[in-house]
Amino acid sequence: MLITGIGSLSGENPEQAAQLVFDLFAELPFIPELPDRGVGSDFIGRSAGMLHDLHVDLQPSGWRIVDKAGADERRSQGAMSHSVDAFHEIFDGFEGRIKIQVAGPLTLAALLETSRAGAILSDEIATKDVAQSLAYGVELMVADLRRRLPGVTSIVVQLDEPLITQIMRGAIKSASGFGRIRIPSQDEVISLVALFARDNELVMHSCAESVPIELIGRTAVNALSLDATLVGRAEYDLLAELDDRGKSIWFGILGGVDGHLPPVSTTVTFVQNLARNIGLPPGGVALTHRCGLAGSSPHYVQKSTKHLSEVSQELQERSE
Repeated sequence: MLITGIGSLSGENPEQAAQLVFDLFAELPFIPELPDRGVGSDFIGRSAGMLHDLHVDLQPSGWRIVDKAGADERRSQGAMSHSVDAFHEIFDGFEGRIKIQVAGPLTLAALLETSRAGAILSDEIATKDVAQSLAYGVELMVADLRRRLPGVTSIVVQLDEPLITQIMRGAIKSASGFGRIRIPSQDEVISLVALFARDNELVMHSCAESVPIELIGRTAVNALSLDATLVGRAEYDLLAELDDRGKSIWFGILGGVDGHLPPVSTTVTFVQNLARNIGLPPGGVALTHRCGLAGSSPHYVQKSTKHLSEVSQELQERSE
C-alpha cells in the first residue's frame, strides 16, 4: 500500500523538512511546503511564483498579477529554489517516484487577482492564461528535477483544489462581496486539468466535503486524494466508477494537527469498511493524512505516519 504525505510541514528549515520526508515517506517522497517561512511560501504565493511569463505581487487583499517582478515574487522563487536545492541534497542518488504539489488551476484562479483586483476566475480567458502559465512552470520544474535526480522513475504532480466544491457550486464571493464568481463549465475544468497532463502522474487533492467526484473522474488525473472521513453513501458509487475508469483513490484518514490517534485496529476497520462499501480491495488504496501537516509538530508527523504504516501492514496481513 502506498503511503505518502499531502505536502506541507511545519518549520522553516528546508533541509530538516527534506530529511524528515526522506525518513518517513520513502515510498513516495515529496518536496515539502513550509508556509511558516512566510510571504512566498504560503499556499498561493508558492504556486504564483512558479508562473511563467506572468508576474505577481502580494497586496493587502491577496496575491495579484502585476506588470513586473517585485520583491514578493523574488522571495517566492527564492524559497522554492531553496526547497528544491535541499531536496536534491537529501535525495541525491534516489531511485523511484517523487511528488510535487501546486495549487490547482481552479483554486489558484479563485484566489489570485487580476490587475484590477477581481478574481482571475471571473474571466475565462484570464483563467486559461494563468493555468497555461502554471502548467509551463510545473513543466520547467519537472525537467529540472529529472536533470538533478536521474534515478527518479516518475514525478507525481499533485493539484491541490481545496475550493473545487465551492467553485462548482458558485459559492465564491466576488471582490465586492455582493456577487458570486462565475462557475466554470465542466468542459472548461476538464480542459484546464489537461494542461498539466504531460508525461507525469497527476493526482488531485481536496479535503473539502462533497468533492465533485464524477467531474474529476472525467479529467486527466490518475488519482483522487480526498478526506475519507467525509465520504458517505452518496459517494460510494461515484468512487466505484472512478475505480472503474482506472483511477486510484487515496484515503486521507488522519488529521493534520497534533491530537489523539485512535487504536490501529480502529483505523484498519474504518478503511476496510469504507473500501468494502465502495467495492475496492482494502489493500488497493493509498493512505495519507486528510490534509497538510503545517500545523503539526515533528513528533506528531512521525507518530501519525507510523500509525499509517501499521495500518497498512495489518491490512495487508488480513488480505492475505
